[in-house]
Amino acid sequence: EAGDNRSRAEKKALAAEAQKRSALKARERQLKVKKERLEELREQYKALVIRANVPGLVVYASSGSGRRRGSDERIDVGSSVRQGQTLIKITDANSLCVVTKVHVSAIRNLRVGLEATVEVVALPGSRIAAKVSKVNRMPYSASWWENPDIKVYHTELKLLGGNATLKPGMSAEVEIMITTLQ
Repeated sequence: EAGDNRSRAEKKALAAEAQKRSALKARERQLKVKKERLEELREQYKALVIRANVPGLVVYASSGSGRRRGSDERIDVGSSVRQGQTLIKITDANSLCVVTKVHVSAIRNLRVGLEATVEVVALPGSRIAAKVSKVNRMPYSASWWENPDIKVYHTELKLLGGNATLKPGMSAEVEIMITTLQ
């Protein structure tokens, strides 16, 4: 009986050892594949060169998830991205525009081509000439969350004078010249 127990224990130990060796070989194969993939990614990283085709300022693109209010947040390190997704944009300081919200009561007076002046909050005293380049036909939908009783329309103003110190996202005060009276 002791001999049978010994024999069973030996067979059990050999089977466990065979399982461990098999698992070790599988893990070694996985490690080899992962090392090859890592080396391939390192080679791709060494070959990666990103060149801008125009001069300007690099600006992070938004996540654009659209699932919740304020979805214009930056794409964080480690976030998943998809093929064809815009990660960065290059803005030209000479082609910046100002987007403002105009109350529904004043929208009937606005039209493309009206002259305006823009004073950037970060640059006191800097009055930049501008022209209305676009007036949205529909009210700004996100304003509904802020106050459903107030309707505002996004209005875009093209800056006529470039300023190298302007950066995307700066706040500004806008005056749009509706009419000139003598």
